[in-house]
Amino acid sequence: VINEDSKIKLNNNFRYIIYVGELALYAGIEFMLDAFTRFYLNYDIGKQTKLFIIGDGQLSDKVFKRIPSPVKNNIVPIIGDMPKKQLLKYIISSEIGIYTPSSVSYGIDGQRGGSPLKLVDYLSLGKPIIVPQSEYYTYVKNNKIGMLYEPENEDSFCNLLNELLENLAFVLKLIFLM
Repeated sequence: VINEDSKIKLNNNFRYIIYVGELALYAGIEFMLDAFTRFYLNYDIGKQTKLFIIGDGQLSDKVFKRIPSPVKNNIVPIIGDMPKKQLLKYIISSEIGIYTPSSVSYGIDGQRGGSPLKLVDYLSLGKPIIVPQSEYYTYVKNNKIGMLYEPENEDSFCNLLNELLENLAFVLKLIFLM
């Protein structure tokens, strides 16, 4: 049962999206930061949106340094391990889960691929997801549980994020009417 005790206290003037996972090159962290910066700078709702980045990995030290100044206050990196119960509170408190793997990780060249557990966590808590178009994520479109952006295309990612945030009530209705 999700109730107010299940959530973290957040500023109601903002919208929240979340990435949970490895802070590594294959996870597309750099693309995510660049795309979110573009979203912040070019979309009205961008300045009212905060991105939680929760995880650890080879890019942990670089995440803080790579965030451009204008968007620094809207990206909230939380580096290190987090107990599952606390992590679930962040997911519950967010509106959308994102996963932006680099092309290698979602199988264009036959390496890696599949659906990480973060997607299961997002979806089990009723959060729509944004993932790249790939044979691994056709179920997202087929089951209307999120949106697929064109891989490595910041404009595609930003447009879908904007569409989801602007129409979240409608999207959630679609998800729960399946």
